[in-house]
Amino acid sequence: SGLGEQIIEAFLRESARIVNYDLLPPSDAISASEDYLYCWGDITEQAQIESAFDVAEEKFGSIDILVNNAGTWPTYKILDMTPEQWEKTIKINLKGPFLLSTHFAQRCVEKCKPGVVINIVSPVAYQGSGNGHSAYASAKAALISFNRSMTLELAKNGIRTVAVAPGVMLTKMTQQTLEQKKDNYLKRIPIGRFVEPQEVANVVVFAASEKASAITGTTLDATGGQLGL
Repeated sequence: SGLGEQIIEAFLRESARIVNYDLLPPSDAISASEDYLYCWGDITEQAQIESAFDVAEEKFGSIDILVNNAGTWPTYKILDMTPEQWEKTIKINLKGPFLLSTHFAQRCVEKCKPGVVINIVSPVAYQGSGNGHSAYASAKAALISFNRSMTLELAKNGIRTVAVAPGVMLTKMTQQTLEQKKDNYLKRIPIGRFVEPQEVANVVVFAASEKASAITGTTLDATGGQLGL
């Protein structure tokens, strides 16, 4: 849903073939087609990831692009947060992308083929969070560092890794929090409005395309100017 749905639809408009590996059961948001396959599983379990890759390759052949978008954005104040809450947030937002990225890279190297990894991060990775999202911010900061490290190790194998930092978006995951503190968020965004998920999806598709062939190891700013503050 939200950004993930818009990313899928943006890639489909470019005639890409999509495997959606999701934490949740399938919805009717995107209709099944010969170019779209839905897999439901745990992104933090290696065996389930390997199975999903096998299914994807059986249907479409080799995988060229990996987009790590799945995540969780819970509100836990530092003084109240339990170790279990911290670990769950880190597991989904950091361990999941690590497992998916390394398995994708291993398959690319084994097949001697190039590939692109797109990691969805956040401006709070640079700025921190005073609103109860410290675990999320920490995971995204680590993911940016991992994204850079992947480029330094894997560029010689023809694998590009690009992070994309979306601005504040109204989605199912963020709606309740943003509506309660709308003015507080808007005054921090230079363009004066929330970023649309479709705008971010367009950046993701560009980053994965041949037009971005010289872009790797960096973070693309799709925050409406917020990241530069």
